[in-house]
Amino acid sequence: MSRHPLTRAGITALLGAHPARVAVLDVASSDGHLSGHDVVIYDLAGLAAGGSEDLDHLVAGRAPVLGLEPLGRPDLGEGAQAMGVAIVVPASISGPGLLQAVERTAAGYRQDPAARRAAALAAVASSTGLTTRELEILALIAQGLRNHDIAARLFLSINSVKSYIRLGYRKIKATSRSEAVLWAVRHDLVRLVGGGPATLAVGNAETPADR
Repeated sequence: MSRHPLTRAGITALLGAHPARVAVLDVASSDGHLSGHDVVIYDLAGLAAGGSEDLDHLVAGRAPVLGLEPLGRPDLGEGAQAMGVAIVVPASISGPGLLQAVERTAAGYRQDPAARRAAALAAVASSTGLTTRELEILALIAQGLRNHDIAARLFLSINSVKSYIRLGYRKIKATSRSEAVLWAVRHDLVRLVGGGPATLAVGNAETPADR
């Protein structure tokens, strides 16, 4: 279900390639035409547009809901799962991936939000070559921690922290702390690692000790 014709057309095209395994009904809203179906696919962009009542109505129904998360809006995915959505997948998912998600949703599978974050973090690590420790330190940098704070938090020497930072910067092609923070924000790293919101405080300039 989506209010955007292009989104609905894309979903229909992706799943329509597998007529023996799935039949698609294209609807714009939860106006009573969704009863009797196995899975409802909901475009989570609707939440950003104030469509929480639609989603409340859907999750209260018989059919489980599969959410499509817009690029750069993991908050919508987490909010949808808190409301009762069974599975959340990125809107950029492939056709076979979407088909598999639909079948898992129909079979009663419910996604663990923690496992979903772990999978997303593993994807970031795989695409960049960053180690778990490097990801952790980049997330702490994005939270505004200085090198000595990071060393104390992780029980590392200051030289070890600097070494991890140099390696991490090289892998993400960052040349400064502010660039590393922006990269971490774009990749939603703080949430994936399990910290608080990413911030770059005004006046929190990089010092020689943080390089």
